[in-house]
Amino acid sequence: METQALSAKQFKIKSAYLLILLMIMINDVFSQPVSGSLTICAVRVEFVEDNNKLTTGNGRFMIDTVTTDQFAIDPAPHDKPYFQDQITAVSNYYKNVSRDQLSISGDVYPVTDNGAYLVQNTMGYYNPNTTDEEINRGLSRFFVDAVKAADTDTDLRINDYDLLVVFHAGVGRDVSLDYDETPQDLASLFITLDFLKESLGDDFTGIPVKDGVVTRGIILPETENQQDYQIALTGIFASNIGTYLGLYDLFSPSEQRTGIGRFGLMDFGLMNLNGLVPSMPCAFSRVKLGWDEPLVLNKPQNNVPVTNLSADNTGSGHTTVKIPINDDEYYLMEYRGDDAVNIDSEYVELLENRDKLPSYLELLKTYHPEKITVSENGVLLSVSDYDLGIGGAGLLIWHIDESVIREKGPENKINDDPDYRAVDLEEADGSQDIGHIYDFLEAGYEKDLGWFADFWFSNRPKDLKDFELYRNEFSPRSRPNTNANLNQSKSHITVKNFSTNLNTVMTFDFIREKLQLGYPINLAIDANDIGNMISGKVANHPDEFLFISSKKGKIFALSDSGNGLFYPEKRLFARINETEAGINTPLALADLNEDNRFDLLFTAGKNYLYGFSLSDSNTDSLANEAFTAVPLPADIITPLVTAGSSIYFGCSNDSAYRFNHEGQKTGSYYHPSDAVDLVVGSAGIPVILSPDTRFAAMAPADDQTARIIEWNLSDDGFKLCTVNAENPDCISFVTAEKPAGPFSLADIDGNGVYDLVFNSPEKVYAYNQSGAIITGFPIKPVLALGDSLTGAPLILDANGDGLTDIIAGTKKGQILGFSALGKSLPEFPLSVGAGLNTSPMVGNYDADEELELTAATINGSLYMWQLSVTEADAVPFWTQARMNATNNKLIVSPLTVKMVGGSLMPPERAFNYPNPNKESFTIIRYYLNEDADVEINIYDASGTPVKTIKGPGIGHADNEVKWDLTDIASGVYLCHIEAKSGNSSDGKIIKIMVIQ
Repeated sequence: METQALSAKQFKIKSAYLLILLMIMINDVFSQPVSGSLTICAVRVEFVEDNNKLTTGNGRFMIDTVTTDQFAIDPAPHDKPYFQDQITAVSNYYKNVSRDQLSISGDVYPVTDNGAYLVQNTMGYYNPNTTDEEINRGLSRFFVDAVKAADTDTDLRINDYDLLVVFHAGVGRDVSLDYDETPQDLASLFITLDFLKESLGDDFTGIPVKDGVVTRGIILPETENQQDYQIALTGIFASNIGTYLGLYDLFSPSEQRTGIGRFGLMDFGLMNLNGLVPSMPCAFSRVKLGWDEPLVLNKPQNNVPVTNLSADNTGSGHTTVKIPINDDEYYLMEYRGDDAVNIDSEYVELLENRDKLPSYLELLKTYHPEKITVSENGVLLSVSDYDLGIGGAGLLIWHIDESVIREKGPENKINDDPDYRAVDLEEADGSQDIGHIYDFLEAGYEKDLGWFADFWFSNRPKDLKDFELYRNEFSPRSRPNTNANLNQSKSHITVKNFSTNLNTVMTFDFIREKLQLGYPINLAIDANDIGNMISGKVANHPDEFLFISSKKGKIFALSDSGNGLFYPEKRLFARINETEAGINTPLALADLNEDNRFDLLFTAGKNYLYGFSLSDSNTDSLANEAFTAVPLPADIITPLVTAGSSIYFGCSNDSAYRFNHEGQKTGSYYHPSDAVDLVVGSAGIPVILSPDTRFAAMAPADDQTARIIEWNLSDDGFKLCTVNAENPDCISFVTAEKPAGPFSLADIDGNGVYDLVFNSPEKVYAYNQSGAIITGFPIKPVLALGDSLTGAPLILDANGDGLTDIIAGTKKGQILGFSALGKSLPEFPLSVGAGLNTSPMVGNYDADEELELTAATINGSLYMWQLSVTEADAVPFWTQARMNATNNKLIVSPLTVKMVGGSLMPPERAFNYPNPNKESFTIIRYYLNEDADVEINIYDASGTPVKTIKGPGIGHADNEVKWDLTDIASGVYLCHIEAKSGNSSDGKIIKIMVIQ
């Protein structure tokens, strides 16, 4: 029999998975780590003898045949010693790849050399080759019948062993050949109880045997050899054991394509050298099983050493390096292969002057006899280096995404999507070839399973074709690059200066720009327990500190270096008794002596108010209590707000309260119980908000008056009222969408008037105070599928170009930065991986000139990045969810109003849109440099008056009027906008085209 090498097109490993698309549940098997011993009970099962041409063989084992070819793979007879050798082969494999952490032994039944158990049907009965459901049902029935047949043996107690393996007569339907002449062969796979239930009914609980119940096991053939292909059992046997141990399959079952190629056992690597020398498990699989402890790089380092996996028999060197990207993503790097071995060249040399193809066993015996052990029965028992077949040597860089594992892991489909794999090889040749099928004339031909140029190493052939992109650097500028999977967010990671692959240790340099040294920091709290985050300058301390709460009552304080407020190693600032409902309102800081440094921190549980001094006089590493927890008359419904040394909050009993810094109530006020925000005016009195107010702030209307700004749920929009007890001046307008968090105030368009900015789930809106959308808004950033904006937008000049920029977070953990024109900023987007449920923040935490950006994930990880802008240039304005650490969104100082154009109504700012109309209306828009009376007269082409509209006349803002076109005929109309203010007036005629 000749030997041919398998191609990517013929890769159909564990074809039952590919046919049935029902993956085993990984949690149905072992969890990591895996060590100790594994015992196998192997039973031989035959079928009723037949001459079915759609199956291989006649249903009986090859025990009367003797293979005479000394280079044949898995030669006959297939008797008990043969199957014992197969167990020895996978035992030696796992002993090697686990570094002696897993020992496998097993027994073969029946105990006689040529014995076998008999099921009462032919092989074709168990594979009707019709629908997926019927094929699955047939496999399940075979497994049940095989177990029942074996259980009749009085010498056998199946449950004395860890794992049952059913070897059946014939060949497995596991390799897709050009034409399948035997489609009723049985597929090889690991059977689970879930699989059996799916096929045999939900009430199926297992197969009763004399010593218990059997619920899982492996189905394998006696051989994989057929037609002109010699394929060893070792690879597929080892891979199915890997599944039993808890390893994920790393190919794509839906696409029926490889996912990581020849570089790992749980993909095509099990077929390396036609299954004789299955690949070592990749770094991800080894780490999952606890067989490799990676060196974690959290800070820049040069000459990072990585020991070759095959060379490290003592376990003394690091064979895997982990580089975190964000909470969900990271790189695993490993040094694999032997540059001195070139199997392909050896095969070509062996083939010279021959008519028939040699087997890979002949190649190993000819060129590597010292590396292999072959049994008397002709079975390859062991190889000193199981990476002989990976086709190269150097560093492999794996991009791991735990979010995909969470989503697809229960189905064992983590690499199902070729564009979004959980375990993805960063191919050094710059082309993503693995998993793609190429024709003979295409550039990627014979690279689709991986090739030597996918490794990272410096000593590359100078004339290597199709490899001009390689720069010995993996960075934001390389191809592939170091961006995160989540929307291609920037990790700012660079790995460069890879050494040669000529020694047992390779080195590289690691750099991570922007991320503050020591970050990310994990606060070791439960998932989704993160509360809110504020920051401020602290009394008697040079640095600005972050304060973060957990819903279960913990409060943390951290500096820019991650040190605690009182002791560097103690980040826990205070703890609230969890039985008192934890923390359910934002933290707030208070400045007692108006020195612009905070002295107290306040928080609240369901019915308790807590106060802490920012000091630790008893040296217990926790903050001193400012007062004993104060019980409150009703549930708190608003954020805590501080003004001076007082703390304010609203409750569900239509009241707002003021307490002093000693925990004593000093005032109470009316506050609607469904208004869930609070603003304290400059006189120290809470502002009375409208019912159903969700978010509120106060800003100057001019030099003399202030304006209350509310977003109201009942009105689906903003309400702005000038503070004037005698004659309140209010305007209201509906917003296009509801805010996803608090709104921010900032002068977005540069005219010296505060604008209203908020995130909706998919857009960032900016309105002026007349209700008109700021030019260029809404901005619709590019979001990952299923992602949405959250929290409040931060407002500052993030790159120092003199223009206003916006920073916003998303629920999936992306941090976006863009200008008011919607253009993404160079350092953004960033990613924290896990979701955000609180706004990011900007501050000067390390007391240098440049600002830092920080964010906390729902997993309790804290990130901090250095921005490339100084505090002076950034002009930071809205840098926390509620403006600052007091939570009091009160702006006292008015902006300097700027004249736009040179007239009352600048002509270039008067127009309509859309023009022509797209629906049954158009918007007439004009800018006023001061308050004015506005009249709009519309005429048809003949000069006949059509409509007169009294327009809004708010100064220092764009004003808009909606003209209803329902009863207007198609044509061109003249629109005369006239504005009058005192002794000045201005006018503009615009043409409006109407299409009906």
